[in-house]
Amino acid sequence: MSDATWVPLFVTAKVPVELVNKILEHGEAQQRNDPDDLFPNRWVLVQDPEQSTFSTPTKPPVHSFTSGFVNASAESLKLFVASKFGERGLASNGRSDWIADDAFAVVDERTARDNSILFYVQQYVDIIRQAEVRKAWGKDITVDKLLLKYAGVDSNEMPSDEEVRKFAQELKNENGSFVVDPELGDLEKAKAQLDSWLSKEMSDVRPVWMEARLDAVNAVQFTVGIWHIGLDEALINRQDEFDEHGVMCR
Repeated sequence: MSDATWVPLFVTAKVPVELVNKILEHGEAQQRNDPDDLFPNRWVLVQDPEQSTFSTPTKPPVHSFTSGFVNASAESLKLFVASKFGERGLASNGRSDWIADDAFAVVDERTARDNSILFYVQQYVDIIRQAEVRKAWGKDITVDKLLLKYAGVDSNEMPSDEEVRKFAQELKNENGSFVVDPELGDLEKAKAQLDSWLSKEMSDVRPVWMEARLDAVNAVQFTVGIWHIGLDEALINRQDEFDEHGVMCR
């Protein structure tokens, strides 16, 4: 993540202005109650796609509010922040005071029910960390399980020859091509290709968007923690960081 001072906040559901102000007040309260100034309010409310001026931070109350992002998808918001904000984007002073182009928060329909918000952040991670995150949240697929075992992350046991063959048969590059030549019948040669691929992948981090749902009361504090340890680390340590509903609350 970048060193941006401010985090854009979008509203993608038709919610009352009172709820928007409640989220903004949580940010203000964390700053007021923090004697060490470790958790400053960082929310910048983005109300419309054509907006060109921003309150940094946005302080409650907001008296009149209509969101221009109702029903906006996460993908469209990722593209929006990347095109509008950042070190050289809108509201930047050219030094260190800019709105993040690699992180944002969302007030959605669920916010009204449980006072949680979505937080998205782009991080540089390798393919192993991505598989570990999926495993922690029960979203891992067969190739993830085989990858973690082959890499020695998920087990102290070496994968069996059958597991290596299955891994070689299923593993694909980002472009859809097979990592191991499907015509290659020799197991040792297949292992050599897998080892070469794995060595490259473990040294090749890439930008990946990750998301988590945060308890809005302490969301600013959580974003600071995420800035330091990485959202991938928090997601992998699901039992320590999230409640039974998948909301970061610790």
